[in-house]
Amino acid sequence: MAIHILSWNVNGLNSPIKRTKCLDYLRCKKVSIALIQESHLKSADVHRFQNKYFKVISSSSAVNKTKGVLDSKAESLMLFLEDCLVVLGGDFNAVLGPQLDRSHASKSDSVISGCFNSFLRHSNICDVWCLQNDGARDYTFFSARHKSYSRTDYLLMSPSLIPYISKVNILPIILSDHFPLISPLTPTSLGHNILDSPSTYLGQSRN
Repeated sequence: MAIHILSWNVNGLNSPIKRTKCLDYLRCKKVSIALIQESHLKSADVHRFQNKYFKVISSSSAVNKTKGVLDSKAESLMLFLEDCLVVLGGDFNAVLGPQLDRSHASKSDSVISGCFNSFLRHSNICDVWCLQNDGARDYTFFSARHKSYSRTDYLLMSPSLIPYISKVNILPIILSDHFPLISPLTPTSLGHNILDSPSTYLGQSRN
């Protein structure tokens, strides 16, 4: 059975209606683990983004109603954390390839992209979408202010997880100005269960 991992900058969850719609969306997409950015929830309000199907397992909030991230998992999913295989999802506010990942590249992109690529090399993690779509152009964010598109949202993973990933999909934009990313991780696709040993560290960028 596949574990569906979703990364999504939701651009605020303080509206009860939006929280309900987002949780319904997670269930509709059969999400097992959701890496949520820009929740804009205070620490005391994080519990509001859960229901009988999804529970918050970790979170980080700002003092006021800005920023904030949280990790949510389906109630039916059991996690066993041992050795460190990494799944890192988030809106990094940066691109790996300015010419390919932005509709209009800026001069500052080259420096930031260099640091971002260096981080991936030193952390030994991969941009799986890029590996699966070599040379392709697609975006995860539209800036109305600059009238430009960019791919600043990523699902980054340890190289040893790549054989278990069939596809990283950029989903249609909904309820936010960022496109959700989702990937099925199939533990038994190579004949043994990676949740037995080793397992996976799940995290995300802190905006």
